[in-house]
Amino acid sequence: MSVGGGPLRWLEFTQRRSVWTRELEPNFYDQPNWKPPRSAPGQLPFHAELWQSGERRVLLFTDRD
Repeated sequence: MSVGGGPLRWLEFTQRRSVWTRELEPNFYDQPNWKPPRSAPGQLPFHAELWQSGERRVLLFTDRD
């Protein structure tokens, strides 16, 4: 897993749920009454990509930026 251009971290199966809940899921919801500044150029949506090789899988969330 990598967030914000940080180094890639491989997660054990037992870590997946807690990392999703603490680090990823909160970024998929809007903050109530939040609005971007007028000068903001906009935000790209997240896209999910599943990469697979044999039994190994990587789920990648990216804004393709």
